[in-house]
Amino acid sequence: MITPDLAMTILGGDLAAPLVDETFGHLGSIEELRAPLSGKRVVVTGGAGSIGGALAVALITDPDRTAPVIVIDTSERGVAALSNWVTALGMSANLQVVVADVSDRDQMDEVFDRIAAEVVVHAAAVKHVGTCEANPRLAQRINVDATRILLEQSALRGVTRFVLVSSDKATSRVNVLGRTKYDAEVEVAAAAVRGLAASSVRLPNIWGSSGSVIELWRQSIALDLPVTLFGPETTRYYQSVYDTVRILLLLATHRETAAGTTFVVSEAVQLSLAEVLERVAADAGNELEHRVERPRPGEIAHERLTSPDETYAETPWNGILGLVRA
Repeated sequence: MITPDLAMTILGGDLAAPLVDETFGHLGSIEELRAPLSGKRVVVTGGAGSIGGALAVALITDPDRTAPVIVIDTSERGVAALSNWVTALGMSANLQVVVADVSDRDQMDEVFDRIAAEVVVHAAAVKHVGTCEANPRLAQRINVDATRILLEQSALRGVTRFVLVSSDKATSRVNVLGRTKYDAEVEVAAAAVRGLAASSVRLPNIWGSSGSVIELWRQSIALDLPVTLFGPETTRYYQSVYDTVRILLLLATHRETAAGTTFVVSEAVQLSLAEVLERVAADAGNELEHRVERPRPGEIAHERLTSPDETYAETPWNGILGLVRA
């Protein structure tokens, strides 16, 4: 049997073996949480990435799965790698891949016309602060416009549950990433008012996700180069990919998560970048030569999970709040 821990190794060592504690084990095991979706046609956009890929892998490796997981992604390489891995496991029937642009309305109309989606988890995004700052129109198109397109398709096709993967950057909204993710949350809330069972969730940083500073450092270590520390005192919140998958599975299945609410992860591991470097160095087994540079454009010194400018309500789950919109 392929366990979730073993399955995650396809996505990379740091993602599969995070150096932060899990804090959402109380939600249940991944095996338990994915069970209600075993017979559902689940669409995962960005399913060749870190967050979408982790969710897709957890669903695909369900031994009781009777319907395919449909992965939509623009990365031909990522989709091929996932497909090859699933084929090697003998689980090809559990995966359907679509290489497509979720911000292309006509293409999404064609795709949704043939995939018979029942549940949609929208993880595709421009998720890096620097990329969004340098390419605000791209961030708008992928993070906001694509969300609107997918919501429209979901409502039109009778999708029973829609979940948007948002970011803790939407709490402060001081950069393009945060503002576009917040706007996407508003789109989800509006779609729920129109009758779609939908919600969004703000996640903290996922330890070892693709393009993260941890991945950058690992590349430098492999080449015996000094690592770059962008502001050692800068603090970020981190979460393991296993907790991330638990939360997404919960939101995709629970009846109390369908009213357009933006859920906010309020418990995560806060670390300075200097502390993150210490953990990576200890894992590598040696001290790492590093150089210090100023934080990059759009980055803030201390990210936060909640804000005094917003109002939150308790939910049935410890560590998860519900944003109360005016």
